[in-house]
Amino acid sequence: MKTPPTHKAHPVATLILCLLLFVFFSTGTCFADTDDEIDEYIEWKNDGSTTIKWGKTDTINVDDTEYIIKVVDFDTKQDPTSTSISIANKATGEVKDYALLLDNEDYRSFEWNHEIKVELKDIKVDSKEVPSATFKYYRAEKYEPQIEIEIEVSSETIDDIKISEDEFAPDEEKTIYFTIKNSGDARAEDCEMWINTGGMEITDYRGVEDDEENIHKRFGWMEPDEEESFNFTVVADKWDEKTPPEDFNYNISALVTYNGFFYDDYNTTENIILKCSEEYVKPDLRVVQKLGTRSLNYPDKCDDHRGEIDTSPWHMEMGTVTDLWDYVILKGGVYNLGNYEVDNINVEFQKIPTGLIATDNSTSGTHSRIAAGEKYIFSHKLMPLKPGTYDIGKLVVSTEFFGEELEWNTPTSKIIVHGPYINLDKALTYNKDANEYTVQLHAENVGDRPAWANISDIVPQKYDYVNKSLEDSIEGSDLLNEWEVSTSATSNNSTLLNVKGVLLPPSESKKISYTIKAAEEIDELPYAELEFRARNNYWGKVRTNFYMAGEEIEQWWNPVKGNWENDTEEVIVEEKPSSKDEEDNFANKNDTQVIPEKNDNYTVNKNLTLPKEGESGITGKLNLFPKEISFFVDDYGIMVFAGVCFIAFGLIFNTKFYLGKLMKKKKKR
Repeated sequence: MKTPPTHKAHPVATLILCLLLFVFFSTGTCFADTDDEIDEYIEWKNDGSTTIKWGKTDTINVDDTEYIIKVVDFDTKQDPTSTSISIANKATGEVKDYALLLDNEDYRSFEWNHEIKVELKDIKVDSKEVPSATFKYYRAEKYEPQIEIEIEVSSETIDDIKISEDEFAPDEEKTIYFTIKNSGDARAEDCEMWINTGGMEITDYRGVEDDEENIHKRFGWMEPDEEESFNFTVVADKWDEKTPPEDFNYNISALVTYNGFFYDDYNTTENIILKCSEEYVKPDLRVVQKLGTRSLNYPDKCDDHRGEIDTSPWHMEMGTVTDLWDYVILKGGVYNLGNYEVDNINVEFQKIPTGLIATDNSTSGTHSRIAAGEKYIFSHKLMPLKPGTYDIGKLVVSTEFFGEELEWNTPTSKIIVHGPYINLDKALTYNKDANEYTVQLHAENVGDRPAWANISDIVPQKYDYVNKSLEDSIEGSDLLNEWEVSTSATSNNSTLLNVKGVLLPPSESKKISYTIKAAEEIDELPYAELEFRARNNYWGKVRTNFYMAGEEIEQWWNPVKGNWENDTEEVIVEEKPSSKDEEDNFANKNDTQVIPEKNDNYTVNKNLTLPKEGESGITGKLNLFPKEISFFVDDYGIMVFAGVCFIAFGLIFNTKFYLGKLMKKKKKR
């Protein structure tokens, strides 16, 4: 076996290699070297390999960039250990030359623009003595800084309204929190943050600088995973009350500029939008409607929306407001609990039901325009004219807020009034066969409580009362024994008829009649009258219609004006009874029975006012009514009065007793 010839370094060959290296350097060819500082910021990832023969080229692709590598030459050794190459960036046309030494770790590879690394892995010579070089190439994964910005905003509770992190309240403060962090793999240098508050005024700078348009803060450099935080306070502008809330907002933005090892002018941006709190600026009205009930017999059945009372004789003839035992006070109001004036309020007032009189009416404020924190309130004192169930409708309040319809309403209320309600009708019927007239009186109780009644009527002198005809109309009934029926003559021979002790239970009626004769057709008759009294000390008087000129004339009692009214200006006058007994039987009638003319100067109870069309109660806040309401007659006052009377009676009795004993002692002496 032949031993391969040993090649000794020939002096000429050594000289040639030195000249070759000199040529590399003199022509711009460089040996690859390494930069320890760069290596700290780059990690090279294997991206492929290629083998290129002497004088040939190959194209490689690294990170979407194509490079052309050409093997220019090798050293002259039998087994070459070095090569010179040219590499060109196909996109830019830039070309560089490198000399790579296989046996030298420091010069085995080169890096170009921190984008590509080429390493000489092997050199071989084929059978035709043509050398080729194998290269391994790498793509660069650079360690870069990466600044992240986090913006957070405080939340507040203002006037019991929650202002969230992405909302603001006009003319109120918010605290803005900024956190920046270097989440990259390399140090960030020359870090500086620029902040635009979108127009919100800064009230607390806390280390940031202001250049009139932007505020900024310098951080210097930041190592990987290092973070810094700071905050400051801003205040929002006042709301002009014309701009829709959705158009009233602030864009708070932040920009961080910084540099890295490879590149300058890095930047990171972040922003948040603060919108106006709609709940804070939206109208906030409270609408309340409540009843305060003065009820002697049903206090446990009353609450804020239910009143139960008895009728009182205040509205009857001879009655006054001091005869008002039970009544209801309807109070209410519209309260603006919001932060801004509401000037387009529509209030649907409820009508006072027929059968109730509203008095002591009072209002405060204007219901169509209410400033923030202000109110519109009113009060009515409701006094019943007759029994029944009265519904007070809910109060509805509405307004428009930039196209949105807002509405508030209250519960309905109910007032239940107990008592008798007596009607008395008088009808005249002509009996042609007997040539006489029948007068029928019909008393009916349409209320829900019983009443005792006395009925009286007068037959004028020019007509003849048929004796016993009144009793005959009741004949055969037990009522004849229960009732006290009497007839008597007045001083001018008119006939006074009285029926006393008539019990009228609820929903029942009683009829009596009598007969009269007349020489001519009856064209005038006075009214009949009924006086009643109920168990709750409710009393009153009702009258029938009367006849004039052959026609029935309607009349009624006007409790507001305090007088009887009718549809005619004429009057009928009756004589006064001629004796004391007859006066007693006359059931407390006036000396003369007068049908008032329309232009009479009647007495008006100035404490009363009729409700206007559409007038009603309203609403208010919590605790609208005091726990106790003062009344004309207070239960506590009655107890005190009774106690005083009892003490006075005791003092009188004891004084009389001791005086008697002293007198007896003196007599014994």
